[in-house]
Amino acid sequence: MSFQYLEPKEHYEDRYDVGTIRECLKQLEIIEEVGQKMKLEPTFQKYPESEQERNTGLFRDRMLFWIQAHRYKHRASTIAEWFEADRIKQDKQDNTPTSKTNCPECDSAMTDDSSHHLVDWDYHKPMRVLFTFNCPKCKKRQGVYDDGEMHVSKSDFCPECKQKLEVKEEVLAEIPPKVEYSLSSVGTELQSVIKELEKWGRQHVKVD
Repeated sequence: MSFQYLEPKEHYEDRYDVGTIRECLKQLEIIEEVGQKMKLEPTFQKYPESEQERNTGLFRDRMLFWIQAHRYKHRASTIAEWFEADRIKQDKQDNTPTSKTNCPECDSAMTDDSSHHLVDWDYHKPMRVLFTFNCPKCKKRQGVYDDGEMHVSKSDFCPECKQKLEVKEEVLAEIPPKVEYSLSSVGTELQSVIKELEKWGRQHVKVD
């Protein structure tokens, strides 16, 4: 499974042109709002209504001409930048090879399940491809980046002390595969505390 980043050139052209239309519509709203306010000014009211409409129309046409000219000037270069950026992403995702990975739990060789996608939203790290591996021995699924780093979900760590949480995982022999998670012994000890907090909250809840 992979994503499609690179689109036909017409996609980027339409995207840019829609942006131009939206910018023109936005300016038309601003000009209309300013025009209504100007009609209330004494210096503007001394002119005939036809003259007011004419001046407002000239100002509107000049603004729209400037926006269209400015957008057209940068149209080709912007479309080329968008196209090249998506081409690089597509090439990175489609042509990045997988590497041999051993299971972090039982150290057995893991197999690639052909599921991968590009990770380009982490500004602290370069663009990478995340592959999904399966362990044939202990059935663990593990995400591994193309640089060899193991993917670790943030939910696996305590938000307070940053230590790894103890979570019991059980893979059920069902089709489709099903995984059930349960609390560890440490987590179970907190259940009584949580229930007391819930009881206290119900007793002190304010009813309008």
